[in-house]
Amino acid sequence: MEVVDTREKIRKKNRTNNLRLILRLLKKHGQEGVTVQQMALACGVSERNIYRYLQELKQLGLQIESYKPYQPGITGCYYKLKAPQEKDISSEVLNLVSLNQALQDCYQVQDSILFMKKVILWRLAIRYGILVPLHW
Repeated sequence: MEVVDTREKIRKKNRTNNLRLILRLLKKHGQEGVTVQQMALACGVSERNIYRYLQELKQLGLQIESYKPYQPGITGCYYKLKAPQEKDISSEVLNLVSLNQALQDCYQVQDSILFMKKVILWRLAIRYGILVPLHW
């Protein structure tokens, strides 16, 4: 149980770090853009994960656009942030990501507490011979 929790914590930390890294790459490359392959290489994850990260950043309010350059020999899409925003909201977006993850952790803890309460009540019911419905 503890190993799973540790792996999950590492996965969440890596996800947050990768979101930060993608934002830095998008800012650094500016209007020239960055490819999914470049982001995947920098983050050390698959291209599939990068598409998920990009989608998550879009859902959090960042305006990311893709384009295909019209140059022979160049394949694939480039991603860039749309025209600079009035305010840089990347730190706020990352705070939202962290808070959302903390909220999900709270839900998991709450579910665990409720489960343990049911187990304790079941044990008490068995000890004192009280019949309790299965789907209680």
